[in-house]
Formats: sequence, C-alpha cells, structure tokens
Amino acid sequence: EAKAILATIGHKRTKDLYVGSVKTNIGHLEGAAGVAGVIKAVLTVERGVIPPNLWFEKLNPQITLPENVKIPIEPTPWSFDGPRRASINSFGFGGANAHVVLEDAASYFSRNGLNGKHSIASPPQRLTNGHVNGFTNGNGVHNDAKPKLFVVSSNDKEGVSRNVERLNSYLAFANSRSKHDFLGNLAYTLSTKRSVLPWKSFAIASSLEQLKSNLAPSSLSTPLRSSSTSDPRLAFVFTGQGAQW
Repeated sequence: EAKAILATIGHKRTKDLYVGSVKTNIGHLEGAAGVAGVIKAVLTVERGVIPPNLWFEKLNPQITLPENVKIPIEPTPWSFDGPRRASINSFGFGGANAHVVLEDAASYFSRNGLNGKHSIASPPQRLTNGHVNGFTNGNGVHNDAKPKLFVVSSNDKEGVSRNVERLNSYLAFANSRSKHDFLGNLAYTLSTKRSVLPWKSFAIASSLEQLKSNLAPSSLSTPLRSSSTSDPRLAFVFTGQGAQW
C-alpha cells in the first residue's frame, strides 16, 4: 500500500501528503472497516482537521517515506487554499480491493458555479473549534448563543437538588470571560461523562448568566424519575466472519 501511494499520488508532490489508518483508533471492524474509513475521511474533509494515528511511535523499517509524505501524530489543520481530497483504500481478506476518492462539497460548488448548503469548515483558527460555513461563499461564524441542555441526575429526588447546589458552587467561580467553549464542554460533560441515574432534572441556557438563573431553585424543572418497562436482557451477536466472535 505504501509503495502504491508513493508511486502514484505521492510522486513529485509539492505539498505534504498525510497517510493514516482508522484501525489505530477503533481496531478491526472486519466487513465494516471500509465504511469506518469513509466516515473518518468525510469528517476530516468537513472539519479541516487531520486526526492523528493513535500510538504511532516509529515507522516500519521496511517502509521508506519521502519528506513530503507524513504520518500525523497530532491533530493537524487542513488549509482550505484548494480542494480538499481524501483517498480511502480498503483491502478485503480474500484479496478484494475497494478505493474511494472524496472531495469537499464547497470546492465542487465553486468549480461548477453552483450554490448550495455544505458543512465544510474554514481554515481552523484553533483546533478546538473550527469556523463552519453554512453556505458556499458565506462567512463562518461561531455562535455561542445557541441554547444548550444541562442535565443533572441522582439516585434520589433530594439528591438532584444537592447536585445542583454543587454545580452552582462551581459556576460561582466562573465568569463571562471564561473561554468561549466553556458552556459546550460543561453540557457535554454533564450529559455524557457522568453516570446516568434515575432521578433527573435539567436546565436550558445559552449564556453563563442564564444558566445560573435557570439553576436557581425557583426556576429548576421538577425532578422526574425514569423507570424501565422491563428487566434488561443479555444478547449475544455473532459476526459470521470466522472465529472472531
């Protein structure tokens, strides 16, 4: 694969060519490996950030790469000074080979004189938050005012109030000068990085001041308990592709 890349698209190339693998991040997917590669490539083209290869330390000594062929080891901005193209190559166990070339929608629209919606990011000002264009030739704008959902849960009804008090104590040390992605990170952490417990309440806010106000006891939604309609059951899935069950 490396020799084929160097002999074709890597030959006499002036700009850096980045080579990566989705397997380093998610492991073997058997029949779905090609689809995972396409998903990674689409997100890379759209977001304008080339993801790193996980745990890469040194190159196989049997592979010689020229200086312009890189293996990313950290998130790398992908400039938008021309079409973004990604090539996905997937080998099947029995010798099948599938190849897909993707190009960003914005360049396609521009080259063909078309207008349309797309999700292509402008050159990232910083890797934690790219600017997104909603239309071709539009200006990317980061909108901090978008409402966000903040979820609080507990094992008992009174525990919700206690957790809200702790959250309010934490927010008391924050201010409007906090980094602009503070609310987004907080909403993400509360909804996906905390244990999901049966008693829940929530607040919706688009600013730090609004969040503090909506978390006040008089504004907070009444805690509700979620309950399953049936006992959980165990299921086994067999891939049918050999001994890898």
